[in-house]
Amino acid sequence: MLEVHAIDNIFKIKSPVEYIKHYIGHVQVSDDTGPSDFYIGFSLEYLPLGKPKVGIKFIDEPVPSVRENVEQIRNKILKMDEEGELARIGNKLYMEHDQI
Repeated sequence: MLEVHAIDNIFKIKSPVEYIKHYIGHVQVSDDTGPSDFYIGFSLEYLPLGKPKVGIKFIDEPVPSVRENVEQIRNKILKMDEEGELARIGNKLYMEHDQI
């Protein structure tokens, strides 16, 4: 079973669309084969109703169990958003969205 320990070293990417927030972050996980870490790009699209829609792109190739359990990473991102962790990242701008 995959366990997501942390998503850290998060940088916000400036986006021209106000209701979609883009980030890059370092993910630390472990499973039956041991610990692993990799980078992802992720976005939160804030919809008028309900929870934000989370999109994930892998920058580094993760271990196979990660792709099979990507929902756990989405849940961790949603929890971080609900607790305000992502809102506090605003001053750590990584790059303009057009540069990606």
